[in-house]
Amino acid sequence: MRKLLFIALLFSNSIYSQSSWVWQNPLPNGNNLKSVVYINSLTGFITGGGGLIQKTTDGGTTWVSKSTGVNKILNDIIFLNNNIGYAVGDFGTIVKTINGGVNWELLNSGTTYRFNSVAFINLNTGYAVGQEMYKTTNSGDNWTIVDTVGFGYEIN
Repeated sequence: MRKLLFIALLFSNSIYSQSSWVWQNPLPNGNNLKSVVYINSLTGFITGGGGLIQKTTDGGTTWVSKSTGVNKILNDIIFLNNNIGYAVGDFGTIVKTINGGVNWELLNSGTTYRFNSVAFINLNTGYAVGQEMYKTTNSGDNWTIVDTVGFGYEIN
C-alpha cells in the first residue's frame, strides 16, 4: 500500500510541475533573432521570426514581447527617436510604432518581396531594402519602388 501511495504522489507531483513550464534556453525566446537596436543605455528592441518584437527597459536583463499583429520574420528595426520606430521583414512587411513600441501598425508596402533593412534620413523620408528598394516621403504612409537595377538577386 505504501508503494502504491508513493507512486501516486510521485505521479501527481510530476503532473503539477508541468503546468508551470517556463522557457529557459535560449533566452529571451525560441525564435531566430534578426536585429537589435537600443534607443538609450537601458531601452532596446529585438526582432525575429514570427513577427517577434521584444523590448527591454533594463539593458537587456529582461525582455517583454510586443504584439505586432504579423507572423512574418522581421529582419531589421530602427527607431528615429524614443517613440517612432519601424521594423521590416519578409513578404514586404513593414510595421510602425509611434508610442515607443507599445503598439505596432502594419503599413502597406505595395510588395511581397522581403525587406532586409530599413533606414530613415529624417522623420519623413526612409528606405526599405531587400529584394527591391522602396522609399517613403510621408513617414511610411506610402511606399514607392525606387530602382530595381541590381535588386531581385540574393546572394547567400
